[in-house]
Amino acid sequence: MKNLLFLFLMMGALVMVSCGEDEHLHDEDKYDASIAIMSPAEGAEVTVGEVAHVHVDFTRPDNKIIHNVKIEVLREGAVIATLKDEHTHEEGSYSFHGDGFTPEMHGTYVLRATTTNDAGEEAIVSEVNFTAAHGGHSGEYKVMIDIVKPGEDATVAINTALEVEVTYTHETAGERIHNVLIDIIDSEGKTVGTLIDDHAHSDLAYTFTSADAWTPSAAGNYTLRAMTTDANKENMNMMMRAFKVE
Repeated sequence: MKNLLFLFLMMGALVMVSCGEDEHLHDEDKYDASIAIMSPAEGAEVTVGEVAHVHVDFTRPDNKIIHNVKIEVLREGAVIATLKDEHTHEEGSYSFHGDGFTPEMHGTYVLRATTTNDAGEEAIVSEVNFTAAHGGHSGEYKVMIDIVKPGEDATVAINTALEVEVTYTHETAGERIHNVLIDIIDSEGKTVGTLIDDHAHSDLAYTFTSADAWTPSAAGNYTLRAMTTDANKENMNMMMRAFKVE
């Protein structure tokens, strides 16, 4: 009788262990995690030189385990910062709040959040794109623009490449040259060619130079127009140079 009772107890224990193992296996049968990137939001703009707060929520249904999490910042396809990379082993949900990233350059970035199961497999990934821009500067945006080429009263032949050289120099040492635009306008004020329209982001003098910047197809009077604006695309500085095409 005692042996029979012992046998029943052993069988019960095996059933309990088996159920527990089955439940664990069911838990990992599919790594059904979800990721919500709360900050920065898609398309958000942060400030160069200032901390960009990052907030990411990882969740799983039925209070199942959040395993490995990784949070990275990318620029031009390359990882430039890893804010988190570890096995959290949190039940149901895990929230990451971090102030460990400060953008140093103007431009577009990607925040990538990844979670995987206990074995580092079944990766779930979420990404947002955000932009870093310069904040307002303390002084006026005073930039000297020197149109070196074409020279004054220059004449260019039809179907001959126009050589252009323009230098932008900030009057305040240490300030940056921001947005630059150089285009060609005809005698009616219509833009017939855009040579550059970009954010230079230069703390030194910035020079645009091209041996074949624009090729005229019609004779007439034209104007090279060189402009620059600050980080907020305000406070324009402009210089113009007239030339003739024959």
